[in-house]
Amino acid sequence: MTRPRRVLIVDDSSTMRKLIRTGLEGDNRLEIVGEASSARDARDMVRA
Repeated sequence: MTRPRRVLIVDDSSTMRKLIRTGLEGDNRLEIVGEASSARDARDMVRA
C-alpha cells in the first residue's frame, strides 16, 4: 500500500479552506497536514 499524499490547504478565505478540507477529507489517498491563510504562512509550514 502506498503512503497518502500530504496536502497543505492554502487560501486566504477560511470559508474556502473549510470547503476544500471537506471535499478532500473523504479521500484516503490524501493526508491533510495543515491549513495556511497566505503563501508566506504556507512556505513557513513547509519549511518546518
